[in-house]
Amino acid sequence: MRGCLAPALAVTLLASAGCKRDENADREAARSGQPQSGEDQLDLAKRESEQAYDRAKEAQQTAQDKTKEAIETREDVTEKREELTKAQQEMELRQQEAQAAQQKAQQEAQSAQQQGQSAQQRAQQAQQQQDQQAQRDMDSQTTGTTGTTGTTGTTGTTGTTGTTGTTTDTTTTDSTAMVATTATGTVETASRDEVVIRRDAGTTLRLDVDPQSTTVLKDGQPATLTDLTQGAKVKVSYRTERGQSVATRIEVGKRADEG
Repeated sequence: MRGCLAPALAVTLLASAGCKRDENADREAARSGQPQSGEDQLDLAKRESEQAYDRAKEAQQTAQDKTKEAIETREDVTEKREELTKAQQEMELRQQEAQAAQQKAQQEAQSAQQQGQSAQQRAQQAQQQQDQQAQRDMDSQTTGTTGTTGTTGTTGTTGTTGTTGTTTDTTTTDSTAMVATTATGTVETASRDEVVIRRDAGTTLRLDVDPQSTTVLKDGQPATLTDLTQGAKVKVSYRTERGQSVATRIEVGKRADEG
């Protein structure tokens, strides 16, 4: 009987010792953080997978955010480039407009200068024509004067017309290059040595006066320089010699108005 119980007791003791070892191993595994069973390992693997998925999702979101920022940055760069191109085109357009305006201003200035020169030439021609007409008028009047002795150049030749005894007063150019001219206008100033006439054309004529050779007539009668009052209507004959204009005859009054 004892012989039969001994093996059974030994088996029981061994089983009990094995269980205790398993319990101790489980406690050690729990203390060391290792799963105690396959189910625990499955849960741990599931948690790790979920954590990995969360990290991947977070990384993907970060990548999307960075991609969005890159796209926005590229759009900003493109917009800035377009603005720069537009600004450059506008600047070139303004430069072209400025150049065109400058060229137009230069052309207008040249045209104005040419017009001014042309107007000045026309005024000079008109003045010359007026002086020539006044000379012809004076010659026509002096031709009909009876008993007047005229000189031709420096020869002093007296010419008669027909049988009426009319003497022609002719003014010519002698060897000293004297040019006789007539003009009409009003007296601005008169002195013993000089007379200033405002011509009908608006220009000023300054004449030297020689009391010995300058003839002054008022209403056809001999007069003096004191009879030349400011604003009086006059007709003058003068010669130009070596750049100087010298009055030879000054008529004031009715005869000047008729001229």
